[in-house]
Amino acid sequence: MALTDFLIAIATTVFIMSTISERVANFLKLYFQDKIIYIPIIPYKDNGKWVRMLEARLSILAQKQITEAAEKEREYRIMVINIIVGILSAAFININIFELLAVKDVNGLQLHLGWTTSTLKSCEVIGGILYLLLFLWSSSIILFSKLRENAARKNQRYTYIPFYCWILTTLIFIIITLVEKSTNEGVGKILIHFGGYLTMGVFLSLGSKFWHDLLDILFSFKRTQEKLSDPKLLTDFSSADQIIKYTEISQYNIAEQLYEKYRPKLWGIEGVVSCGLVTYFDERVR
Repeated sequence: MALTDFLIAIATTVFIMSTISERVANFLKLYFQDKIIYIPIIPYKDNGKWVRMLEARLSILAQKQITEAAEKEREYRIMVINIIVGILSAAFININIFELLAVKDVNGLQLHLGWTTSTLKSCEVIGGILYLLLFLWSSSIILFSKLRENAARKNQRYTYIPFYCWILTTLIFIIITLVEKSTNEGVGKILIHFGGYLTMGVFLSLGSKFWHDLLDILFSFKRTQEKLSDPKLLTDFSSADQIIKYTEISQYNIAEQLYEKYRPKLWGIEGVVSCGLVTYFDERVR
């Protein structure tokens, strides 16, 4: 399998996934317009009052803002939602980027899932779900604590405690994996799949337009490769500039040149009533 074909296959899969994730994110942005999201946190005192929730006012998601500062704030909130939705989409649809990268043969290309029923264990699934939710919860607290409505709060160091707990859990998982010397079962498998979902989620958050443009680049590169692989090309051209100029010729220019070359012969065909890039025949002339 050629590297270009492999990249096209991967980019196509991610493009389809990012389109789905983007639709879900857009629905959430419209649904939560003019609403407030409350995120539970570890309670702490702020100015003598207990703070148990972080607020996220999402009233500016759907409309582009007038001022540059407000627009940057809107883009930040959208970025946070896109990343969270991307990770959840990858985990829910069960697409592990590491499994996709393991595909070797384009002829046998299929959607490789991160968790398969043949290796499924309830403890691994439950542990993986809890581990993923801990990461999403702890990282969401940090990201949403940067919002304007929460920036004025003091003692925000308490918002990092859940993330520190996730880091500690990760270190424990890594130690257990090193002791077991296996990444195919137990916490080792949880770490591998979590890394695959996290990476895929970040890729999905880039948006379908990014992957659409990347596919255009890859297909253009593939067409250039096909032209350059023509053995006759090496005998017809004597310099690299001539080869590059040849690969940049559009299909329309090729058709136009062929028409100019064969125009006299086209006019010599009986029944031709109009001659150009599209030739018309008089059906009554046989």
